[in-house]
Amino acid sequence: MDHLWSLSIEEQFYLCWPFFVLLFRGKVLIKISVFLICCAIAIRYTGSPLFGKVEVFEYFNTFTRIDSLLIGALIAILYRFKPEFLIKSALPALILSTFAIALIIIHQKKLDFPKLVDTFTLWDIFFGAILIFSISQKNNWLKSLLGTRVFKFFGKYSYGLYVYHQPVNKLMFDKVIGPMQINFPYLPIVATMTCLGITIVIALLSYNLIEKPFLRLKKYFEPTNHQPVNLP
Repeated sequence: MDHLWSLSIEEQFYLCWPFFVLLFRGKVLIKISVFLICCAIAIRYTGSPLFGKVEVFEYFNTFTRIDSLLIGALIAILYRFKPEFLIKSALPALILSTFAIALIIIHQKKLDFPKLVDTFTLWDIFFGAILIFSISQKNNWLKSLLGTRVFKFFGKYSYGLYVYHQPVNKLMFDKVIGPMQINFPYLPIVATMTCLGITIVIALLSYNLIEKPFLRLKKYFEPTNHQPVNLP
């Protein structure tokens, strides 16, 4: 279950960020978000001596990965206060981040994501731009693609897929395939697809039996004075 390190970072963020939202508003909150994003990038390159040099420190540490959550928070703030600026920035951000990521990968000649430190924030910007397109009122090819049944299905059950995929894979490859010592050229592909199918079934059960009852409680926490904003 060591893949839940990223969920731990999310929970730490969710425990702290509401206090910032409670205490600050509008432009001040935007400035704080940008400042903390810059701090995360700075710590990523300078924080090892402070926190102790450990393997892929930049990949696992809360303070070095908080920029991804802060970019999401920044989008949520701009969604309410500056929606026009948000939608205008989406396409340039998507294009520039894509080219920058490609150039870094080509220059460094590797695809090992935990070690591609220079791309972390760029990936955050890339997926942030995709998020903006998906909530925009204007029809575009990206929004149409994300609105297909396949993407909606995996989006709905993505949390369960995230939680259960690694245990299923570990059990399949370490406890089933490993001891059997089967020599079959397409075995990894077949085993991976089997794991995906099993994970989907478990995620469906988890959503309906565990997640749904908790999701129903959200109605007790809805703001009473929230005015919905539509992106142009």
